[in-house]
Amino acid sequence: MITASFLVKDLLIDWREGERYFMSQLIDGDLAANNGGWQWAASTGTDAAPYFRIFNPTTQGEKF
Repeated sequence: MITASFLVKDLLIDWREGERYFMSQLIDGDLAANNGGWQWAASTGTDAAPYFRIFNPTTQGEKF
């Protein structure tokens, strides 16, 4: 989630590029879950995160 948020909201990379890369790296990837997660992080899709929700990767790294 932090990676997805950073790619789409900080680096302004299309969520589909991140989704494609992660799906190619996952051994047990699920297309629906992967797409849904990336769409949520990018604030697109039917159940999107608020557009203003932007994770701070430094703070998130320190907490988790």
